Amino acid sequence: MKRFEIITESDARLLGRGETVMLARGGHVTPLARDTLKDLRVVVLEDAPSDDERMLAPAAAIRRIAIASDHTGITLRQNLVSFLRGRGLAVSDLGTDGPEPVDYPDMAAAVARAVADGTADAGIVIDGAGIGSAIAANKIAGVRAALGVSETIARYSREH
Repeated sequence: MKRFEIITESDARLLGRGETVMLARGGHVTPLARDTLKDLRVVVLEDAPSDDERMLAPAAAIRRIAIASDHTGITLRQNLVSFLRGRGLAVSDLGTDGPEPVDYPDMAAAVARAVADGTADAGIVIDGAGIGSAIAANKIAGVRAALGVSETIARYSREH
């Protein structure tokens, strides 16, 4: 079995479909390599943690999410709230609930403030275009927001 400290896209492209490789403990897979490995159905096993590492507390997961939308995203937001709560997450639904137009920067700022003050671990803002909400949220100190139009882009925005 091949063993890697780091797997780059170039490394990933050289692997065979369905192959299994070992990633050293603390090793790294670059974002493009991760996508290539997924496409090739390559299994990446990580070295087992040491006894000392087993005693450490796991990394904190996102458990509390603040979510808001403007008037164009009400249905999607309501569906996401149900989905997230169904997965056991605490969700603060910050609205809006009516069809009357609202300013998306206000909704984005409300979610961003919840993240910045620690009320939420993460936030979701839904509006007609998305980029404006990300810009508005980024104006709140301590917040980093991105337009997540796909799973890959959303993941990259959290990794970088």
